[in-house]
Amino acid sequence: MFLEGAFNVIGAVTFLLFAAVVIMDFYTTHRLSSLLIFIHTFMFVVFYIVRKAPPKETNWSIRDWLVVAGSMVVYNFLAPAAQIHDLFIMQVLQIIALGIFLAGMLSLNKSFGLVAANRGIKSSGIYKYLRHPLYAAYFLEGIAFVAQNMTARNIIVLIVWTVFQFLRIFAEEQYLSRDLVYVDYMKKV
Repeated sequence: MFLEGAFNVIGAVTFLLFAAVVIMDFYTTHRLSSLLIFIHTFMFVVFYIVRKAPPKETNWSIRDWLVVAGSMVVYNFLAPAAQIHDLFIMQVLQIIALGIFLAGMLSLNKSFGLVAANRGIKSSGIYKYLRHPLYAAYFLEGIAFVAQNMTARNIIVLIVWTVFQFLRIFAEEQYLSRDLVYVDYMKKV
C-alpha cells in the first residue's frame, strides 16, 4: 500500500508540474502542440482518478513499479522549445493520438492501471485491433510533440522514455502471459 501511495504522489506531482509548464506555454504563445499535449495529460489524469478499479491480481514486482515510475517521470521532462515550430501534420498526429487514447480508455472501462496487473483481459473495442493502444497513443503524441519542439533535451527525454515504455510493454506481456486468455489474445492481435 505504501508503494502505491508513494507512486501516486510522485506521479501526481510530476504530471501537475508538466501540465503547468505546457498550459502556461499555450497561454503565452498560443502554441497548439502545447495545448494538445496538455489535453492528453489532463485526460490521462482524469481517467486514472475516476476509472481505476482494483485488479483481480496485483503485481508487486519492484522492478515493474520502478519502470512505470521512470516512464512517468521522464515523459514529464518534455518541454516546449523556445522557438515555435508547430506543424499542421504533427498537430493532426497529436489529435489522432488523442483519439486512440480515448478509444483505448473507453475500451478498458475501469480496467485501467499503471503497473501491469490482471484486471481482466480486454479484447473488444480498439483492443480488438491493437494490443497496446495506450502505448501507441503516447508514442504518437511524444513523437509529434518533439518534432514540433526539437531540442536536444526533448530528444534525449523521448529516447529514454521510449526505452522505459518498451520495458513496460515487456513487463506487461510477461505478467499477463500467465493468463491463458491473454496468451490466446496475443496470438490473434
